[in-house]
Amino acid sequence: KEKGKRKFILVQMEEKSEKCENICKDITRERIVSVIKGYKTPKGEIVKGLDGSFDYYKVGEKLFTIDGEDIESNVNWQQLAPYIYFTETGNSILKVGKEPYIGRNDETDYYLIYKKPQINILDEIFLKLFKKGKEQINKVVYADVCKVDEDVLDKLNITFKQIPYDILSY
Repeated sequence: KEKGKRKFILVQMEEKSEKCENICKDITRERIVSVIKGYKTPKGEIVKGLDGSFDYYKVGEKLFTIDGEDIESNVNWQQLAPYIYFTETGNSILKVGKEPYIGRNDETDYYLIYKKPQINILDEIFLKLFKKGKEQINKVVYADVCKVDEDVLDKLNITFKQIPYDILSY
């Protein structure tokens, strides 16, 4: 009525009832969408929507140990790649590329070499993934260790970042 704009974050703690598996997704989300888009009352009257937008997110699994020093042992590439992309770009990514390629933002490609904690190496074998003529594209590669000479990385326009330490510094 007052034409005010509202912003809010709604959080549901893990709780399940007999009637509904997920109250936030199944009930509250539907109510908010109805207010935005409009709805029909039980008497058949049409109520115009108020416009606006709505995003629904589900929090993923924990990536780091409680002290924040290490990656949880059960974390896989598909879980860690979107996190790295977000910390690097400030943008979320809906679909990551094919491992080890995460995605592109502006003029930079992002890669993650990750199988499990502490064994991920940027080496000459990894460099064979890059096709000739792609040297000019900026690339950021996350791994635990880099065994490639700095001059070679510079020629290929690669910036190496160690995981998880560089990630946590943001």
